Amino acid sequence: MTTYHPDTPYEPAYDTANGSDRERMSDKARAEYERRRVQAGAAAERARHQVADTAEKTRQQVADAAEKTRQQVSDNARKASDQTAQFVRENPGMALAGALGVGILLGLALRNRY
Repeated sequence: MTTYHPDTPYEPAYDTANGSDRERMSDKARAEYERRRVQAGAAAERARHQVADTAEKTRQQVADAAEKTRQQVSDNARKASDQTAQFVRENPGMALAGALGVGILLGLALRNRY
């Protein structure tokens, strides 16, 4: 390596190692690069698998929640339908009056629109 002397003009420092030392250093650098490249690839692959696993678990949880909600809505609609049918069977006059009242209100509400 070149040393700096105040009396001499500036010259950049160059490695004065012989060729075999440079090659050995270059081989070490290549080996270290390759080792780190392989490590990075393995870490990326692990991360990819973790993301895929998490995505699959989340997809399954959403599907389960959607199915549970669909089942609850279906059960509630069936109960409401059964209760309505039972009410109409037990109170036909009141059901008819209610239907007539709803029809009149809808007719009045839509009369001015069309």
